[in-house]
Amino acid sequence: MSLQSERLLNHMLRLRLSHLPNCYEAIAEEASAKNLPYLDFLEQTLEAESQAKHTRNVRLKTQWAHFPYNKGLDQFDFAFQPSVDERKLRELASLAFLERKENVLLLGPPGVGKTHLAIALGTEAIVTGSSVYFVTIQDLVSQFQRARDENKLKERMSLLVKPKLLILDECEAVSNVELRGGRAGKRGTRGLQRHI
Repeated sequence: MSLQSERLLNHMLRLRLSHLPNCYEAIAEEASAKNLPYLDFLEQTLEAESQAKHTRNVRLKTQWAHFPYNKGLDQFDFAFQPSVDERKLRELASLAFLERKENVLLLGPPGVGKTHLAIALGTEAIVTGSSVYFVTIQDLVSQFQRARDENKLKERMSLLVKPKLLILDECEAVSNVELRGGRAGKRGTRGLQRHI
């Protein structure tokens, strides 16, 4: 390894450019072979690092989201579920509801694909840089009960308000969940519903 390569690697490490050490030589050789201007070479190296960081961030945020499986909107079969309004769903996929700080409820009978669509919207949000957390109502209630028993309810709540998008799945189970010896009733959701 040349002294210049060593210096370059040290700069990359100090700047936390984790992908460039693996690819800068290949990009430099290509730029030299094509006689690219310096700015084009610089743009290519920064683009490679930026893309690698974006890919890593999407992977980490997807893990943190706790999706039960990975599904995208492109995998949803609209022909199989004609009751789902594809136009409205594509509008939701623009994620404008996040910017407007609106709630979205996906309502329908079992088997329509509500979980798939919620995961797809969550995945879109992650790709655009938002944080997402997915949890079923049953798991959420269990987490609250455990946190209450451990006197950590405040900490648990603070974790749930951090993500830009919180996906609560299997909401129809709310009426079957016992809280503090009572029963949680179904609450009205007028004004929050988005029928798809």
